Amino acid sequence: MNNKINKKYRTSPGISMIIVILIVSVLLLAAIGYFSFKLIQSKKSQAGENQNTTTETTSPKPVYETQIGDIKFKVVSAINLGNTIKATQGWQQDVTTTEKFIQVSVGAQNKGKIATKQGSWGFGNIIDSEERQFVDVSDGVYYFLPQPNLCGASLQPEFDQTLCVRIYEVSKKSKDLKIEVINTITGQADVLDLNVQ
Repeated sequence: MNNKINKKYRTSPGISMIIVILIVSVLLLAAIGYFSFKLIQSKKSQAGENQNTTTETTSPKPVYETQIGDIKFKVVSAINLGNTIKATQGWQQDVTTTEKFIQVSVGAQNKGKIATKQGSWGFGNIIDSEERQFVDVSDGVYYFLPQPNLCGASLQPEFDQTLCVRIYEVSKKSKDLKIEVINTITGQADVLDLNVQ
């Protein structure tokens, strides 16, 4: 009988030790799981904040072509001519300014099914980053423009683009220039970025 009692007491501490070890192990695993979950959550929220910050600071890509109605416009070139347009013929005189001249070439193409009428497209002012607007001075420098200058010409469906060249007098301080393009059939306008060279 004494032997049975001793066995009973000898096995009891072993079983209770196993139970204690199991409970501690379960609690330890639960704590590790909880902290791992919190760590993953904090990394995800930091990544989300970084993505939001990156998205907000990324500037939009420049737009060099657009379609308004059936007319597709595309910037072909924008050239800084400096403050003087040099005479190319003996009878011409140089044209000068205290600011700068920008020569802009834009192509227009009819993506529709019927020809457009004369004057159904064109472009307006140059606009800078401060929303200042500059009108073209092409009338004053007509002989410096390529001839024939086909601005507003009738556009046949799916023909190659028709080129229009204009010269603008712009402030030396102006930057991030854009040009207005206009479909006079629909009365709609849009702006295209100018990569001035």
